[in-house]
Amino acid sequence: MEKNDLLTKESMKEAISSIGKAAYTLIYDSNDTPEQRKAGKELLQVKWILATISDHVFDYYPYSYFLSDDDKKEYPEFRRWFMSHHEIGLQNAMQYVSDNFEYLDTIVRDQKNQHRIPRREKDKEAHAKQVLEEIYNNVEEIFQLLSGPKKVADPGKPTDKEIKYLIESISRIQNSLSEYADKQGGGDIVMQTFQYNKILEMYKLPLLGAWQLYQYGWHSDFWKEGDSMFEYMTFQIRAAEMLPQLIQSLEKESPFANFERNSIITNGLLHVYRHLQKQDLSKL
Repeated sequence: MEKNDLLTKESMKEAISSIGKAAYTLIYDSNDTPEQRKAGKELLQVKWILATISDHVFDYYPYSYFLSDDDKKEYPEFRRWFMSHHEIGLQNAMQYVSDNFEYLDTIVRDQKNQHRIPRREKDKEAHAKQVLEEIYNNVEEIFQLLSGPKKVADPGKPTDKEIKYLIESISRIQNSLSEYADKQGGGDIVMQTFQYNKILEMYKLPLLGAWQLYQYGWHSDFWKEGDSMFEYMTFQIRAAEMLPQLIQSLEKESPFANFERNSIITNGLLHVYRHLQKQDLSKL
């Protein structure tokens, strides 16, 4: 199947994106009729099915790459159902892509909002239908692979859980140091803590880059309002130079040594950084 032009990484991505765009329009930017919302919700299921197959069968993209915040609330329950009802789910998907794009034509606007009438891209709709048909043509192999363990194309690639754990661990250390400094109340210790936390922040930057490069989300997912983008933008430009320096510092004298057991943070960072070095850093 991987040599099939319709089931390549980019082909699957295009189909999922065009279906997702239509679903979003019908659910959130239509006239909010029951028929439009129903058609949108059904297309949303098709997007989830293709995202699941793209992830579990091919290891092209993590399914989360295609999910909005609202999707993430409903997707887990749907995924559990689909993993036990492959055939029904795929048959439904075939019907939905056959029928539901037409509902985009039912969206009407007043004269002031004519520009918001959806422009259908029928070539992309046709492509999405072809992808579903090709999956159905390989239904036995698809079902077999869905029933087995997830394909892992690169066993050494850091997982989303691993990267998230490291980011949150560094943040916890920073917060603990700040709380301690505030309790002490001295200007010197507050300033020293501030400077030390800035050093620790440097070790987060490759993690944010990896999070986006491996398509688990966006580097901004972990930012709070008011956080500066400057440091990350600097890392994007100087990643090839900064990664070896950070690796050397962790190997020589890790700043996390006093805050970890069994070097769990240090070794985790080294794993991510070394894998990241092998990637195309221009895509950060």
